[in-house]
Amino acid sequence: MVVAAPVVILTVGFIYVDHHFDKQSALYAPRTTVTSTAPWSPFPSGYEIKVEKITRLYLRGATSQPSAADTAELFDEVLHDPDFRIRVRAMAVLPYVGDREKAIDVLITSLRDQDPKTSGNGNVPLYATNYLAHMNATRAIPDIENWIAYMKKNQPYGQRVYAMMMGKSSADLARLKAATTQQSQLRAGAS
Repeated sequence: MVVAAPVVILTVGFIYVDHHFDKQSALYAPRTTVTSTAPWSPFPSGYEIKVEKITRLYLRGATSQPSAADTAELFDEVLHDPDFRIRVRAMAVLPYVGDREKAIDVLITSLRDQDPKTSGNGNVPLYATNYLAHMNATRAIPDIENWIAYMKKNQPYGQRVYAMMMGKSSADLARLKAATTQQSQLRAGAS
């Protein structure tokens, strides 16, 4: 039996595209070979360097805050890096930066990214809600509510992803609202 879908086999330096995969005998019969001497990587140039630096900052974050230069670089990566994976990794360090209010502003701005290409199909705003809740950033409640309303109205990322994103974003919103209620009760008890 011949399967119509092509099978792609990746090896170092070669890509084989097999349009005739014999499922019964599990034999590959390459029909097209493209040779390349460039090393293949699923990540853009400089990705690994950024990941290493962000990871170091994250691991040190519990004991020491990032420098002002590192903080500015993190803010820039969260807001402008073309790779959403770098953006969400850099977000993980924001709870440790010295300028908490600026970090919250950066996360709120990221929460508003509704472009599937720059947001990694909604990953950037999803992670932003998580870190805003982690930071007890109650002033972000209206922005998270707007994100949830946008998701409900447009369902931009498909039904399965929509359900997961709605569940997580709603849970983050509930955490922030609970924190607001607790803060109000503490203030009322102190008066």
